[in-house]
Amino acid sequence: MHVEVAFSGSVLSVEVLARFLKCLEKLIPAPVVAPKVVMGDDGAIYVKAGFATEDEAWRAGEQMAEVSAEIVEDTDVLVVLAPFAV
Repeated sequence: MHVEVAFSGSVLSVEVLARFLKCLEKLIPAPVVAPKVVMGDDGAIYVKAGFATEDEAWRAGEQMAEVSAEIVEDTDVLVVLAPFAV
């Protein structure tokens, strides 16, 4: 999966992002628009990804919310999927 990354952060942030993206890569259905990673003003890492339908985007958001919860519990770093339909 190709990913556009535009943020600066700690080594921990990069490791956490890699963990999140690894899970995102296993999603079925996969995003139809390459994910774009940005650091929010609030310190959270946002991964914007486009899906074919609103239903797919909704399901991806729900699945990745579980991953986000595990990551923030383990590391105190928040990574959030921002899914959208194209």
